[in-house]
Amino acid sequence: MSGWEPSARQHISAEGGFAYAVVDGDIHVYVDGLPVYVLENWRPTPEADAEWLRELPSRMLSARHEIVPFTGRAEELADLRAWRDSARRLAVRWLQGPGGQGKSRLAAAFAREAVADGWKVVRAVHGAGNVLASPATDEGVDLRTGGAPGLLLVIDYADHWPFPHLT
Repeated sequence: MSGWEPSARQHISAEGGFAYAVVDGDIHVYVDGLPVYVLENWRPTPEADAEWLRELPSRMLSARHEIVPFTGRAEELADLRAWRDSARRLAVRWLQGPGGQGKSRLAAAFAREAVADGWKVVRAVHGAGNVLASPATDEGVDLRTGGAPGLLLVIDYADHWPFPHLT
């Protein structure tokens, strides 16, 4: 492939049946030789091209494109803030409900707030063959928590994941 340059470094380690690989700053997790998920810094979805959206109007319904601004949900956001800021060292929060109720949008709004409050926010992307967009800066691939008051891991559509992959 002309113009392709391999990464300067790749780190791979295995422990207890799981292998962890850092490739171009993305953390890939493997079980039984198959990729399970990739971790990346959470960042807002870039604005989608209007012409591309109009080609298939159903694209406008996808929560990830955020065509309609997020509003309301003040009570739910306050509840999530209280959960996040509790004294517990480790905690899990599951947002569930029928499709189209705004769970992904609520999680994205909460992630934006957490980043603004100095938290490290990471997204887990499930499944084989996921390729993450190249970050614009080195900050996009640095998964260290540094001086952040905490770490928030966002797993959208976790109900589609096999239970062993979540655990």
